[in-house]
Amino acid sequence: MGLSLALATALAEPAGAAGGESLAAQVLAEVNRYRASQGLAALQRDARLQAIATAHSEDMARQGRISHGGFQQRLEHSGAQLCVENLAMGARHAGAVVAAWRASPEHHRNLLEPGVQSVGLGQAGTVISLLACRFDTP
Repeated sequence: MGLSLALATALAEPAGAAGGESLAAQVLAEVNRYRASQGLAALQRDARLQAIATAHSEDMARQGRISHGGFQQRLEHSGAQLCVENLAMGARHAGAVVAAWRASPEHHRNLLEPGVQSVGLGQAGTVISLLACRFDTP
């Protein structure tokens, strides 16, 4: 899978949290910069989605692998009309995470989904979960 290959390069990059900011927060800032460059609105943090994404990141970190398994349950738990999900493991640099997602057609499509407006970004070690959703009706 393109995402896995691209993320392998992220392991060699220096870890860094600009100004003490978490990797997840840096990833969200990168995602929102990219969305803005494509004429899309920034994703707004949502506490419920944050909790769901964090729990999923923690589960994947415990298992030592990433998986979209259980996505339907996360969607239902969110109460949203639509959700998209991007995952990363071995992440050390926000730019590398977003570049890997952009290089994968499915994950890139999720980044540019115009119907989502709310987001939760969960992190457990170097495991990142982005869950972006739409709560209003189309």
